[in-house]
Amino acid sequence: MNPSFSGQIFTIFTSDLAGTGFSFLLSIAVARLLGPGDLGLLVLLWAVIQWVDKLGRWRWDDAAVYLLGKKEYGPARISRYVAGLSLVVSFIWVMALGAGYPVLERYLFKREVARLWYFLALAHIPMIFLLTNQRKFLLALDEVRAYGRTLWFIPLGQVIVLLSASTMVEINLGWVLAVSFLVHLWIVLWSSARNAGHIKEAEMTPAPGLLGRLIKEGFRYFVATTPAFLQLRLDIFMVGYFLSTREVAFYSLAVTAGEMIWKLPNSVNALLFPKVSRLEIKEAFELTAKTFRCTAVIMIAMAACGAVAIRPVTRVFYGSNFMELVTPFFILLPGTVCLGLSRVLMNHFLGLNRLSGVFWIQLTAAFANITADLFFIPVWGMEGAALASALTYAGTLAAFLVSFKRGIPAQARVLLLPACQDFDLCRQLILRAKYFLR
Repeated sequence: MNPSFSGQIFTIFTSDLAGTGFSFLLSIAVARLLGPGDLGLLVLLWAVIQWVDKLGRWRWDDAAVYLLGKKEYGPARISRYVAGLSLVVSFIWVMALGAGYPVLERYLFKREVARLWYFLALAHIPMIFLLTNQRKFLLALDEVRAYGRTLWFIPLGQVIVLLSASTMVEINLGWVLAVSFLVHLWIVLWSSARNAGHIKEAEMTPAPGLLGRLIKEGFRYFVATTPAFLQLRLDIFMVGYFLSTREVAFYSLAVTAGEMIWKLPNSVNALLFPKVSRLEIKEAFELTAKTFRCTAVIMIAMAACGAVAIRPVTRVFYGSNFMELVTPFFILLPGTVCLGLSRVLMNHFLGLNRLSGVFWIQLTAAFANITADLFFIPVWGMEGAALASALTYAGTLAAFLVSFKRGIPAQARVLLLPACQDFDLCRQLILRAKYFLR
């Protein structure tokens, strides 16, 4: 694990951790300002936006990073084409969801939703599209610190504005959505300005064939990774369908608390895909295996800390009315560790362009998760949803481990055995943390 790789991981990890901390404060502020009912509605609205972001972009951002790595086009051309494509498609999605307002209100939200609130939520779609693209460009152009700032500024900005406004007016869901939109707009403009520094005037001419390449390569990544998103996000809709928005709020908070321990694998995954794609097979397996083992050690330690802290943290920050989230959190916890580790292996296979294996593993897991939800949620409620997710997350990790083992070159089978060097990344991260704290 070279120092530059560990240093970049540390930068992204600490930024993501800060973003998670501010998101935690934001969730507390919003929960106290809105209450469980409106909070559950906000969760469902945001889930719709996340689904559009995942299913509506066709992974043009990954295609853009791939083409940048191949150096077939400059960043200016790719950035302009991706931004234009994103704006056109996001407008189509906004119009389609606007027309579908009565259907979602009746069957998903199950309550009356002000049209202004609904369209404020939909206005996030182009911002999310553009922000996702800009973040990938920042990483591809080695703007790691700028990428890190986008992770924590959005929740911090929302917390500051909402708490300031709450001293003057009564905050409702419309206020929360409006503040969120304005903060997202600001960070999109800021990140665009950072990326503009890499634009060269010679790259402003049209690039024949670029649009087709973006759509083609993006669609390949989209097909391979969409089942992973389905596995991760369908449970919120299943809980919303079978249960009330109040229980959606509790389950969502349990999932959010569990996602705290994903921060390290998320940081690793941001860098592992491009790193693996540039390495030989044996070197790629060595990097991924070592990264996987180090990540496992840290995630297990973080899960243990989460298990100890969840009850007092929930009681102190959210209040006794939210203690119902603790049980689904404990059920989800082992599966959350498995899911984080499986994402490391998934990005390894994506970097090697072995997309079919990723697709079939994640499709099977998504189908199993949906099936389990259909049986478990009517019987056990939120706890059933948590159990279904935990079991399928563990199965996903097992499938990726089997596939990883089969793909290791014969001369590198020792990668599956622990080694003294496994803790190099941990040691380097700790040393950097000490320096940072000083």
